[in-house]
Amino acid sequence: MDVRVAPDLADRVEALLLRRIVAHIGLARRAGGAVCGMERVRDWLAQGRVSVRLTASDGGSEGRRKLQALVRETPHVTVLTATELGRAFGRDWVVHAALAAGRLGEEVGDEAGRLAGFRDGGRTAEASGTTK
Repeated sequence: MDVRVAPDLADRVEALLLRRIVAHIGLARRAGGAVCGMERVRDWLAQGRVSVRLTASDGGSEGRRKLQALVRETPHVTVLTATELGRAFGRDWVVHAALAAGRLGEEVGDEAGRLAGFRDGGRTAEASGTTK
């Protein structure tokens, strides 16, 4: 029995993972469980409301360092671009975002790890997309 795999299977899976992550973030946003922007994320971090922090992979390192100084133990997703992250918030681009505690935050972290595997040629999620 011959098994044939579509040559674009990896690209299809990557696109579906991305769509799922953006949908989860959008759902969290509509439910009041997600914010974007440096100041809002900083406020949520100070209040201890953040379960997952998201930073665009193509965003500047200065803002990332400032937020990292506030909290180190929060999972940090860096696998999405600013444009991809912006889609979840109905904007052209977003560099910093945060998700509140709950199942959607957990799923975004899990799916981001999977997406990182596709984007980084199979390196671990810890090294490329989600850090804890």
